[in-house]
Amino acid sequence: IDSNKSQIKLSIDLIQTLNASLIDYDFNELTIDSFQSMNPNELVQNINIHLAELTADKPNFLTNLWCNIDKAMVLSNCDGYSLIEDPFTSDSEVIWSFVYFFVNKELKRICLFACNAITCNRRG
Repeated sequence: IDSNKSQIKLSIDLIQTLNASLIDYDFNELTIDSFQSMNPNELVQNINIHLAELTADKPNFLTNLWCNIDKAMVLSNCDGYSLIEDPFTSDSEVIWSFVYFFVNKELKRICLFACNAITCNRRG
């Protein structure tokens, strides 16, 4: 039962983080099942893959990014989560997107890492 209570509290914390950070969206309908537990190293790899092209002319960007996030979050002590259906996928101009969380329960911190790429061929 304690495990279930902690999962409910975690999902509430993640939903509140989303609502506070992505104010153009309403996440109140999400449930525990809206989030997938993931290895934090896998999240870092996925983020690096998506951002690699954007950082080609800034070779230290990713290293500096993770160094700073690690200072704040202590990534080795974090659990990782992914929002299964992120809000960006409904936009037809979105090429890729992700919504990830790094959660350090010991420090009581959540790092939300949300990103999307949109097509440059906007019409209108």
